[in-house]
Amino acid sequence: MDKQEFREQLQRLHGQLQRVGSVDESEQQLLQQLNHDIQALLEHKEDYERHHYDSLGKRLREAIEKFEASHPSVALLMGQFADALAKIGI
Repeated sequence: MDKQEFREQLQRLHGQLQRVGSVDESEQQLLQQLNHDIQALLEHKEDYERHHYDSLGKRLREAIEKFEASHPSVALLMGQFADALAKIGI
C-alpha cells in the first residue's frame, strides 16, 4: 500500500468514526482518542514514522473488541486499517 492509499484509508476511518452514534461513555472516550490520533496523523502529510502509529494501533485493537457487536461496519474498517498497520510492522 502506497502512502496515498494509506492516507485515504485513514481518512475513511476518520470519517466513519465521526458518524458513530449511540455509544456509552467509555466507547465515546475511545472514539475521541482514536479521532485525536488520526487527526494528528493526517496533519503529518509526509511524515509517516512508525512511532506515530503506535498509540493508534493499540487503540484500534481495543476499539475493534468494543465495537464488533454494536457497530460491525466500523469494526470492520478498523480491522482493515489495523491490518494495514500490521503490514508495516505496527
